[in-house]
Amino acid sequence: MYKFRVFISYARGDPELAEKLSKKLEEAELEPVWDDSIQAGTQFSDEIKGFIANSHIFIPLITDKSRSSSWVHQEIGFAIALKVPVLPIVIGKQDQTDLKGLLASFQHITVDEELSDLIEKLKEIDLKRLVSPPPPRTTDMFDIAEWPEERTERLIKYSDRELQLNHFGMVRQKAAFSSFYIPYNAKSDIWEKLDGEIKRSEYYRYLLGEERRTLGEHIQQKGCRLIMYPTIEDHFGGADAACFRLKKLKEFLESMPDEKVKVVFSESARRNNLTIVGDRFVAESRIPRPQGYRHTIFKFHPPTVYQAIEQFDIEFDKIHDEEKRLGHLNNRSSRQYAIEKVEKLLEEQSSPKTSERV
Repeated sequence: MYKFRVFISYARGDPELAEKLSKKLEEAELEPVWDDSIQAGTQFSDEIKGFIANSHIFIPLITDKSRSSSWVHQEIGFAIALKVPVLPIVIGKQDQTDLKGLLASFQHITVDEELSDLIEKLKEIDLKRLVSPPPPRTTDMFDIAEWPEERTERLIKYSDRELQLNHFGMVRQKAAFSSFYIPYNAKSDIWEKLDGEIKRSEYYRYLLGEERRTLGEHIQQKGCRLIMYPTIEDHFGGADAACFRLKKLKEFLESMPDEKVKVVFSESARRNNLTIVGDRFVAESRIPRPQGYRHTIFKFHPPTVYQAIEQFDIEFDKIHDEEKRLGHLNNRSSRQYAIEKVEKLLEEQSSPKTSERV
């Protein structure tokens, strides 16, 4: 565990208890910050402000004395103003209603007067999450990103938020090449080949790599369903870039087990870009541009997300059933069939007489 700096706030009459708490925090591999030479009730000094401002966690020691201490309450208010996480430690059993002022709204630890159970109680608290909580879930039912970079920034933000909450979700995506033609940690020379005639900024390339990462973490746990239609002709970046993307897409498909990747092909994937993460949010873009998709709408309203999942699965299953009926799968998985389709497209591109579409 990281050795977080922890500021101890205590009342005038509790210096021995504060010292005991400091030793216990050291045993828990934390770094206590306090100064018993500054007496409670003296001027709220710049030194105390500096201690609080430079701490990862603010711990007010709650006793009968501190509950009525204006000094402790002043320190609590300063910590809250600086957005330093507050974790009160309550000595002895006290009713929640007795925790005066601002403390009633905070998660707290109750320990015995000897602090003998403090270390075990601390183990029950996710201090890392307390210090670095996931972004708050939006209360808005939708969000709009006008530019491609905004779309990707927000997709990363909302996807990572679910990861931080341990909410892994199946990724449903409809896109020509999907997000998974981008290899992990792609270097500049790889990006030059992926972009071809259309050069994207270094920042946008970074964002697309992060999109690949965050969605990849979801599919490692919950898998994905992809509706794709990769083409070589009419590709914004040119035929060479399209071929290179196909090769990287093939590498992704080959790296995944059948149970994690289900794939079908439909020309509808050329017309818009749709990503659904679990049952948490939908991102839909309808205006393709050489640099990326414009005007992306994010939807968080649970019934709306559910409807989008239903519509996606109906379309996916209909295409999959048709491919089975036509004998395209031949007892192969959809992933294996997709690999063969991509290979065929690459082979046809190398031939002078070829149709360039899947």
